[in-house]
Amino acid sequence: MKKKNYLIGNAHLDPIWQWRWQEGASEARATFASALARMREYPDFVFTCAGAGIYKWIEETAPDMFREIRERVKEGRWVIVGGMWIQPDCNLPSGESFARQLLYSQRYFLEKFGVRSEIGYNVDSFGHNWNLPQLLKRAGMDAYIFMRPMKHEKTLEQNVFLWEAPDGSRVTCFRIPIAYCNNFDTAEGMEKWFDESCGEQPDYASSMLLYGVGNHGGGLTKKNVELAKSLDRPGRRMIFSGPKAYFDAIREEAGELPVLREDLQHHASGCYAAVSEVKKRNRMDEDALAAAERTAYLAGRLAGMPSVKKEIAGAWENVMFTQFHDSLGGCSTLEAYPDIFAMQAESFFRAEKIANRALQTLSEKIDTTAVPVGKQAVLVFNPAMTAEKTLVVLNRQSDAVRDETGAAVPSQRVFSPTSDCTGRDDTVFLASLPPLGWRLYWTDDGKPGDGSAEYGLSAGEDFLENEFLRASFDPKTGRIRSIVDKRSGRTVCREGARPAVYDETKHDTWSHALNFFDEKIGEFTEGKLTLLESGPVRACLKSEASWGGSRIEQYFYLSAFDPFLTVKTRIDWHEGHKLLKLEFDSGLTDPEALYEIPYADITRPADGEEEPGLRYFAAVGKEGALVVMNDSKYSYSVKGGTMALTSVRSPLYGDHGQPRKSEHRFTDQGEQEFTYRIEATDGAPDREKLALEAEAFALAPRVIYDYVHEGELPPVYAGVKVEGGGTLAVIKESEDGDGLILRLAERGGKAVRTKIALPADGKEVEIALKPYEIKTVRLLPDGGMREELLFEKES
Repeated sequence: MKKKNYLIGNAHLDPIWQWRWQEGASEARATFASALARMREYPDFVFTCAGAGIYKWIEETAPDMFREIRERVKEGRWVIVGGMWIQPDCNLPSGESFARQLLYSQRYFLEKFGVRSEIGYNVDSFGHNWNLPQLLKRAGMDAYIFMRPMKHEKTLEQNVFLWEAPDGSRVTCFRIPIAYCNNFDTAEGMEKWFDESCGEQPDYASSMLLYGVGNHGGGLTKKNVELAKSLDRPGRRMIFSGPKAYFDAIREEAGELPVLREDLQHHASGCYAAVSEVKKRNRMDEDALAAAERTAYLAGRLAGMPSVKKEIAGAWENVMFTQFHDSLGGCSTLEAYPDIFAMQAESFFRAEKIANRALQTLSEKIDTTAVPVGKQAVLVFNPAMTAEKTLVVLNRQSDAVRDETGAAVPSQRVFSPTSDCTGRDDTVFLASLPPLGWRLYWTDDGKPGDGSAEYGLSAGEDFLENEFLRASFDPKTGRIRSIVDKRSGRTVCREGARPAVYDETKHDTWSHALNFFDEKIGEFTEGKLTLLESGPVRACLKSEASWGGSRIEQYFYLSAFDPFLTVKTRIDWHEGHKLLKLEFDSGLTDPEALYEIPYADITRPADGEEEPGLRYFAAVGKEGALVVMNDSKYSYSVKGGTMALTSVRSPLYGDHGQPRKSEHRFTDQGEQEFTYRIEATDGAPDREKLALEAEAFALAPRVIYDYVHEGELPPVYAGVKVEGGGTLAVIKESEDGDGLILRLAERGGKAVRTKIALPADGKEVEIALKPYEIKTVRLLPDGGMREELLFEKES
């Protein structure tokens, strides 16, 4: 036993898991009541707990208890840790989701308790992304407590170490030995556990030991406190404490700690793909809130729309809660998911209402008189921070589309989902959109325009081709036979979109201790190809195939103007204990695998292990790279030159190794849809460009069908201009109303000076960024600028 043993009385509360959130709220009250009772009984007892969302439950339902907690926080006996709304999945949320977890939670703690969390705390999350140390540091935290991956899952030099992010930010980490929640009946049992736990810690005078009843709550029992006191003796102190005292002691006595420069993986690799719907809705919420906040900024500055920051914060509360690791990881009980989906849907609808209000408010003030009377005015808004040339589909049938000057733009008529009712087509056209801005277009029925011209696009029963690439397809399987980059002459994909089925009967929902899905049992067969569109602007081949009782349809779209394929995928899945991957043979020699992570990227071995990633992943070899990005998936693998996008998993809900029964339900049954994109580069990909492309892919243009009217705003407007490198992720009103907040991230791995012009504010700023640095700055009303922490306080 160590000389100084810091005892961290804690209650890891799962607010939702094998129970609904309402039960979690009840357990939070019971747990907090128990902790307060121990404090009244033992003046030296200290309790530690994370999760601003849980504290808010107590504030709303037990105000007397909340007031007592505030007094204990003032005494230093109730320690707030974590700095986040709950303990989220630490792989799948976006970089901005982590920023909002920290923004709203740290501000809540400051407002309600006069303190902020100084210690990061995600003791049960299933792996931790490499950029987390920077996010924690940017939120005022310099230490982190975690447990997974455990020692059998990842070998560390020692379980106390410095964790360094891609930008060089460091936090002191402690990996919990054995377990984060422990309950004891005898002093011998507690002492044995203490000895085993200390045996796994470095040979320092100080140790940290977490105890208490967890998961379903419970907190600290009176017996546990008494047993801990009975083990205290001279030369072996048992100190009731929060974790900061331990980290302070370690920094003083340990000297130079080992440094880890990678992510913390793997635990529960199955959670990257389990329950597709919760993951898709999470991405939808993140993207919708980004678009809503940006368009509301423009509408506020240019059209006087009132502040929406409280509405945005309210929508983010739901998103943050549903990012709880057991929820977003797909390993909660089936009964929990209707509530989770309802929360996600509520946030999405709030975001869409804000965006629509902003766009309609702006539209009313935009001059649309360039449109002839009687024609349909169309305003197309771009929520991305980069200029975009992209195809936009109109819910109108038109023979021509014209811009604000009257010039015809490339267009064609395409299938309309309304045709079984209206008997008409839709129209697709090429829009050239300013960054964070808009452009006026109009439909000119009955007057063919440049949409009838040729732009080098051709299509047949088994190929799609434009000036950039030629994609050939196998009519027997419906798969990509090859993609040739016509600029280099290189075959960048030898075979692609191959639906392969893997058996996962041995895997539980989490896929504990099994990080490879490699028992291939079949491929979708009976393929069929149908040419659906062959116009001057866009062509489409539909592929159909089946396996067992399941079917897949893939719609391969090629624009005349883009060097990539866009694939809309519909899967009707009726399998149990099976997994579906879409595989792509890059043909690259000895590639590495590149994955997007929150506000950064990471390179991992191409060894076939299942890996988490955000919007894109890539195989990168000496010849170049093959990149696949998508709108709702997070689970990937790369083995040699073969990339695989894990599309569907079908374990049982919440299968944790107990006997399987016929009454248990399989996940991901029935139909689902997602969209992905395939592109290639010669040489190493430009990582900043990839990040910008992925954002634009996610934030589709918004269309407002307007009327002809005068207005004070021009028909074309760019709301931002970014030069010099670096990405601008956020423009928002500050939470305290004093100025404007910008959040930037360097995504290319190089030092830059980012120049940003904001015409609506009449501001131009220049901000230096180190490689992979995240920076939050406040533009003050007096023209000044200062760097701030993520929760909008001075650093």
